[in-house]
Parts: sequence; C-alpha cells; structure tokens
Amino acid sequence: MVVWVAGVLAFSISPPAQSLVQSFDPLGVTHPFGSTFLNRLFAPAGRYDSVWYIQIAQHGYHSVGSNTGSQAHAFFPLYPLLLRVVDLVVGQPLISGLIVSLLCFVGSLYLLYRLALLDLSSEAARLAVWLLALFPMSLFFSTVYTEALFTVLSLAAVYCARLERWALAGLLGGLAAGTRSDGVVVLVPLVWIYLWGPRPGALRADIDWTTPLGLVRRLRPSFAWFALVPAGLFAYLGYCAASGSKLTAPLDAASSYWGRGFKGPFSEIWTAFSHAPHDLSLFFSSSDVGLTSWSNTTGGHYVTNNLIDLLWLIPTVLGLIAAWRYLPKVYFVYALLLIVASASNPSPLEPMMSYARYVMPAFPLFMGAAAWLVDRPVPRSVTLVLSAGLLAFFSALWGLWAWVA
Repeated sequence: MVVWVAGVLAFSISPPAQSLVQSFDPLGVTHPFGSTFLNRLFAPAGRYDSVWYIQIAQHGYHSVGSNTGSQAHAFFPLYPLLLRVVDLVVGQPLISGLIVSLLCFVGSLYLLYRLALLDLSSEAARLAVWLLALFPMSLFFSTVYTEALFTVLSLAAVYCARLERWALAGLLGGLAAGTRSDGVVVLVPLVWIYLWGPRPGALRADIDWTTPLGLVRRLRPSFAWFALVPAGLFAYLGYCAASGSKLTAPLDAASSYWGRGFKGPFSEIWTAFSHAPHDLSLFFSSSDVGLTSWSNTTGGHYVTNNLIDLLWLIPTVLGLIAAWRYLPKVYFVYALLLIVASASNPSPLEPMMSYARYVMPAFPLFMGAAAWLVDRPVPRSVTLVLSAGLLAFFSALWGLWAWVA
C-alpha cells in the first residue's frame, strides 16, 4: 500500500512527459489499458526493465522491436517464463507480472520468518520481516522485476538446506541461478550448510574445527543435488548458444549496452568514492544538479544518484556487522558474496547503478539487523519510520519514471 499510494498519487499529480515514457516504452506495454484511470492505477507496476521482461515473455529473446535482440540476453529467463505462463490465464502481461512478484513477495516474507526462527526469537523474526518489507528499495517487490522471485527462491533453498532437504535445496538453487546473473552464488551457503552445518535444531552453530576439517558430514551421494545450481546458469547459457547467440551473450549484453563488466571486487564502491568530491561540488554549486532535478547528468554521469548510492553502504555495513555477530557465519559469508557480486561491475553512467536493489535479497542483513534492534526500542522505531518514509519517497519517484535503482 505504501508503494501503491505514493506511486499512483505522484503519477496522478505530475504525470511524466510523454517523450520520456515513449523513449523507454515505445510499445506502451507499461500503460496497456484504454482507460486513463487503469493506466494510473497500475503505474507503479511497470517501469524501465519491466518493459524488457514483458516483451521477452510475449515474444521471446529474438522478437522484432526496439527492445530486442542480443541486448535482451542480459535478462535471465525464469521470471519472463513464469510471467508468460500466468498470462495464459490472465491475458494481460503487466498484471501477470505483478501477480508473480506479489506472490513471491508474500512467500519471501513467510520464509524469512521461518528461517529466522531457527536462530532468533519470534520477536526478532517478525522484526526481520518488517525490515525487509519496509526497506526503501522493497518497492521492486511490487513491480515487474525479478527481485521478489530471486528472494523467495534463495530463501527457500537455504531454508530447505537447514532442514537437510538436499534435493529440494538443489532444485530451488538451480531455479535461483536461472533468475539473476548472480543467482549461482546461492550454491555457497548450500554447500557450507551441508558440510559444516548448522544442523537441524542447532542454534547459531559455526564450524567446529575440533573434528577433521570441521566437517559435520562427509560427502555422500546426496551432495550431487547441488550440481543443479550451476546447471540453472548453464542451461540459460546453453540456450543462448543453441539459439544462435554466443555462450557469453548475457555478459556481452551487459558490457556492450550498459558498459558494465567485472573490474575487481568492490570496484563500483571505489569508483563511486573517487567521483564523490566532484559530485558533491556540483550538487551544491550547479543549478542543473540536485534533488529538484532528479537523476540529472553532468558530463554523462548521474551526480545525485551516485551520492545517494554511497549512502546505501551504511545499512549494508551495519547489517554485515550484525550478521557476523548474531547469526551463523554461513549467513555472513553469503551476504558478503552477494555484495561483492553486486558491487564489482561499475557503470560509466552511475558506478553503483542498481546496487541497493541487487543487495536487497541478501536476507542475512535484515536478520542480523533485527537481532540487534529487537531489544533497542528507540533505534528500532527510528529505523522503521525512516525506512517507511524513504520507501514512500522512492515509490513516488518511481511512479514518475525517475531512475531510483
């Protein structure tokens, strides 16, 4: 409701210029209704990458149109495939994608609660749910984007591993790897839990190095289920090669069209910090840059966004510290790997482009934060109120086709 009320109100009060909408959505897939009221009502559901997912779901990766061809391969296939299946019943891709995202969002909140209960109190588990639901970038859980699907699959895979349901954990991990380019990272916590625990019923168990290699169990045939995780990635790469594109088509698309490529761990952060002094100077001195001109560029660079991106490091670092302190170490390692994957491919336009959105599925950050905040009422209240306010703020911008992540 926060996302929808803020997004619809902003769009209704100050509709974006048609030229802006046309440039990102020439086929009108984000406003498909003949009714102005319905187009406004569903405005927050579809922006930017939503256009790609809808067109891939409708026409495949080699369709005819402006948002097609090799550029589309940067978007992994599971989400548009689910969208297409649901659309066989619904008959409206924008609504179908929204249904998929919202169902996955509800599943994510439930699984986060169940997983947190394995290591935290019920109060902390509920707080973790609220922290994720009100996180400023959780607006993407209510849009035609992959974040909700990836979050529910990765949570489900880790939860099944904690319950020692290895086949299901491997299958869910493979689906997660077919959802996002960094989805294969979920293999690490699955293997860790298999070899070193925590075992079912154990609270915050870490590696016990008094046993050989600290192993909780030695390799058995059940370990082979984890081969399904990289198989999810290779299945998509194989499809790219078999359909006439290159095996590396997803990486090539990110590099060719968005200028993104691996430049070393945390290279996005280093690049953003190197731009910060110049961006701060422009922000306070130039009339063309600032909050009143959201995402305006100077010299081909998003000044305001770059400064805000750096602020996302505050909750990230605090969440990592809390995860290290309060959770099994496997969760800290998993969150850190997702952060590395999200912060190592700088864009020339905005070094940390989409960083906050990519990191959001790192659920240990919210579990660790909940464990720290649960017995501190004032910081807890401030965090929830601030998060909800920022969620409304970014949702309003999103409704206006402002780039937020």
